[in-house]
Amino acid sequence: METILLVFWILINCLLAYRELRVIKECPFFMLNDHISILETGSFQPWLSSNATSISKLFSDSEFIYNLIAPHLRDEEKCALQDQEKLQIMFPSAIWLPEKEKFLTIVRLRINQRISVLYASFYDSDWNEVNTEEMIGVTLVPGILIIEIPESEIWNSGPEDPRIFKAGNEIYVAYNMLDIDRKRKMWLYKFSNGFSYPLSMKIHKVLKFYNEKNWTPFIIDNEHLYFIYNYKNFQVIDCTDLTQPCTEISGKYFRFPGGLRGGSPYTQFRSTNYYISFAYTHIEYSKSSHHCSIYRPALTISKVSKNPLKFDLVYTSEPLDFKGKLFIEPITRIKSFEDINLCGDGRIMMALSISRWNYNKDIVDITFSLNDTISVAAEVSGLTKLVDEIIWWYEYKRLPKDNKCAERLAYIHFGIPNPERDGDKVEYVDSYFIVDWE
Repeated sequence: METILLVFWILINCLLAYRELRVIKECPFFMLNDHISILETGSFQPWLSSNATSISKLFSDSEFIYNLIAPHLRDEEKCALQDQEKLQIMFPSAIWLPEKEKFLTIVRLRINQRISVLYASFYDSDWNEVNTEEMIGVTLVPGILIIEIPESEIWNSGPEDPRIFKAGNEIYVAYNMLDIDRKRKMWLYKFSNGFSYPLSMKIHKVLKFYNEKNWTPFIIDNEHLYFIYNYKNFQVIDCTDLTQPCTEISGKYFRFPGGLRGGSPYTQFRSTNYYISFAYTHIEYSKSSHHCSIYRPALTISKVSKNPLKFDLVYTSEPLDFKGKLFIEPITRIKSFEDINLCGDGRIMMALSISRWNYNKDIVDITFSLNDTISVAAEVSGLTKLVDEIIWWYEYKRLPKDNKCAERLAYIHFGIPNPERDGDKVEYVDSYFIVDWE
């Protein structure tokens, strides 16, 4: 009996191994973790670590800035404005300004876990901070964006999750913020005039305006402003006219284990009609006594067709970890990949902006947020050739259009229940239960 069970066990494992090899062969470019890397000589720059003192000094030196924030804090909390250890720097986003040869960056400053503001600054091409003051439109850089914060007695007031991008000659920051009605809404800050525009959305003639966040900016022809409203239906909305509610353009059902949520603004790849972004996954992890939610970036490639206008999500990678390199010293206190605790220091990794892409050298500058506590800019290599090959495969109809490669590989990578194998037992929700991590 034991011999029969052993033979049966061997056969099952052989079949599973064959299936995994077949999937990997069918989806050769979905193994991005094996082909992209953080450069050894890249910029492991902890964001604004040397500038926390000057940031806290802003609140004491500028009466206007102080009066913008102080009404939202209790008396005993106002001292946090001068305490650099109480300033949490998070969610970095950046664009490269070739005419200035500098990065324009935005980070969220969280004060005493109660209120947030957005801080703009410059960095040179090697990610060294530039402290020279300069006006971008009416916006002073470096400095805090003057955004009126609705009165609220609850925590997490003020702008959050900034995403900076350029449309034509205008520079914008998309962010979400609690409004006076305590509903979270999307807003757009415009550098040229300093205005903040509330964004609403109209779908099926119903005005939507409730708990909104994670809209992904998508600029077409360097001027038309769209957002990916969600990835589940790959729902695209047109927000070009800031005086009107955004309108729905397209939507198509899309499924991905753990769900995909809005990430970095889409950037045009070369001069093609393909656009690249890093969304992120939110997946429930459980192993031994540990149970938590983990976040990882996933590369997405979208194609835009015209006449008529159409958006297609043509590729999604597996969740990426960059071999855990961002979590290892000198960024954090973690010594090696084996020491990463997925429910601790290794829980959250989000890629927030594709800041600059050097196609000839195959180097991409990307900003990351780690565990909402560490903000990093890093150089990533290996993406250019992969994206070129993926586009070639898609154009010549050799890349499956049903997006099942991403699903199958995620099942292998995370050990997630597979609907092809487990049938109706699997429910498609925004979070999946991971039984192991290898």
